[in-house]
Amino acid sequence: MAFISPRVRLMAYRPFDKEPVEVPLDPITKISSNRGFGPGSISLTFTRGVAPGEIRKVMDLLTDQTVVQLQVKRKPGDEWRQLNLCHVSSASTTIHAKGEESWSPELVTLDGKLQNQVYFISLPNGAKKLTPEEAAGLPEGSFPRALMQFGESFKGGVKSLKRLIENFWDEIIVTLMNPEQYGTRTVVFGGKRLAGPVGSDDALSTLKVFSTPSYTEQFISFFSFLNQISIGNSPNFYQIISSLATAPLYEWFFDPLQGNGVLDEETKYTVKNSQGLFVFRKTPFFDMFDQSGKWIEPAETITDIHQLNYGHKDSDIYTGVHVGLTAFDLGANAIVFKPKWSGLLGATHGHRPLQIKMDGIKPGDMEPDQITDALSKIQDRLFAIFCDSEVPRRNASVSANCTFDFFRVGQPYKIETPKSAKKDYGSYGYVTQVKDTFSIQEAEASSNVSLKWIDRLSGIPSES
Repeated sequence: MAFISPRVRLMAYRPFDKEPVEVPLDPITKISSNRGFGPGSISLTFTRGVAPGEIRKVMDLLTDQTVVQLQVKRKPGDEWRQLNLCHVSSASTTIHAKGEESWSPELVTLDGKLQNQVYFISLPNGAKKLTPEEAAGLPEGSFPRALMQFGESFKGGVKSLKRLIENFWDEIIVTLMNPEQYGTRTVVFGGKRLAGPVGSDDALSTLKVFSTPSYTEQFISFFSFLNQISIGNSPNFYQIISSLATAPLYEWFFDPLQGNGVLDEETKYTVKNSQGLFVFRKTPFFDMFDQSGKWIEPAETITDIHQLNYGHKDSDIYTGVHVGLTAFDLGANAIVFKPKWSGLLGATHGHRPLQIKMDGIKPGDMEPDQITDALSKIQDRLFAIFCDSEVPRRNASVSANCTFDFFRVGQPYKIETPKSAKKDYGSYGYVTQVKDTFSIQEAEASSNVSLKWIDRLSGIPSES
């Protein structure tokens, strides 16, 4: 077992403050962190019997909407490293008749804050219509101006998914997340804006999008969500971007773990201290599976494992793949684009296709043969990974309880099976969630890592 003696630190980026402040840990006995594909969290457990005044010191710093940074050292001589980045979304206080008082804050990652943003699109001053010239005369950062600028930038059609998402982030979401003024005060959190344009370093969050061509780069011209951006609608912009992340081809998630992650086949992304990244990328199948669908040995390994819990579910088995287009109706999708089936899986599990509809094309923009060829390549790749009889079924998962380390969500790992194990149930997996727990007084820490697509080799029927 590796020796660690972890240290933790909480920093509070409070609304309107110019600098972050450190949160006292004296009344806190345990800190838990949760990161995954979807909103994560930080939870605090206070020492029983601690004086109410000690808890109030923490309450006074973790006010509503305060951004909270969790930093960790594995050993005393290490540098501080950001593990999670959340905001205070709610809190509850309980007062007992005997005078005891307890307080429980809910700290949710910044993608949770963005998910809650719903905007009502209206015109300024009751205007019936807003021309581009009138929009340009509105104050910088006003929402009608941002909407008009975004719409004008795609009048000629959408030719790049990367450009679409980056413009959407810069023009719409940055404006939505950053009210410029409240009265005479500039709205900052510990001296930083909540969201910054692509490539910015001075905000608590920004965006990174893959650089390689998208799956439909050659025939993107239309996105159905654009219909939602009109006067009188109340769009949820996080959900709009989520709708573009067609699973399992794309991923859209918030990564607060300081350090490097994989962006695409050619580049990595870097999460910096005091900032989290919203990442939109193609699911890194290239980093996990070869062209035949078999696992590539991961570069990093989960070690010092205390316990492994394996499982598998029928609901995660697909017996075929069908890739179609949202612009076609159901009948046209079934006629034009043929599904691909596994005879073996169909015989053992019945019919359960992995159905994918790609956004981004209007009928008539390409020749039918070109569209069919493009979608067939996607379909063949997914079939090799999820349905081919020569590869393990992708319905196995594992939960690994181990000594704390900085495990990254959305990264493949090799699993070091304990020597005491009588059977190997799988050695490789893809991380979907990480839960870290820190006992403050004992200076102890553990991680619980959830992985999917385990290379489960046992109990699989063959065609021979």
